[in-house]
Amino acid sequence: MWLYPVSSSSSYATNFGTQVANPLARLYVRIDTDGWYIVNFEASTSSSASLKYYSGGAYSTVASWTSNSSGSYPAVLELSAGNYAFYWISSSSVLIYEANVYSL
Repeated sequence: MWLYPVSSSSSYATNFGTQVANPLARLYVRIDTDGWYIVNFEASTSSSASLKYYSGGAYSTVASWTSNSSGSYPAVLELSAGNYAFYWISSSSVLIYEANVYSL
């Protein structure tokens, strides 16, 4: 699993087109076994946020949150074995402490 910051001036930001303005982090993860997983970001932000998944040349929203005081942003997803790229999207700056993927 790898977590990378994404600069607003990077090519990853422009790949989203007008639908997504601020991809702030991307998480690469390899899933070895089909099943249900929790993808969780620990972050501090005062704005809403969403999690997008890249597949087949398109970005799909898999979770959205309004700002919350807990700092935990979990998404429960059914994933097949393979490689995944998830993108954290927020309309303002954010401090991401960590990201984890847990099997249920």
